[in-house]
Amino acid sequence: MTVRRGFLVVGIVVVYLILAVACARTLIPWCDEAWFAGPAYNLITHGYMGTPVLDPAAGWFIRDLTHIDRYTYWIVPLYPLSEAVWMEVFHFSLMTVRMHSVFWGLVALAAGFGLKPASPWPG
Repeated sequence: MTVRRGFLVVGIVVVYLILAVACARTLIPWCDEAWFAGPAYNLITHGYMGTPVLDPAAGWFIRDLTHIDRYTYWIVPLYPLSEAVWMEVFHFSLMTVRMHSVFWGLVALAAGFGLKPASPWPG
């Protein structure tokens, strides 16, 4: 990695962190944060990944939400599992939930920096 590219990478990461943390600290809570954090919180406190903030007696469009408070079958389980580990380490709060997403944004940036674009010229 050249020095110029290194400065560019550090600059992008710093700008990302400033914007992501600023948004995490200033935006009001949104309903989907509770939807995604609920299964992880339930896993830590009760031992199952239910989504307590969705009404099990309701319908969502034409989908039946029976037992949604006991089982989370509307998202793949890797996100709530990783969030549960994150919350075990850093405790549960709105900022902790948001920092989990900021962390995975950093992972995505690192993965993007690791990719090399294909050059149309040989050599």
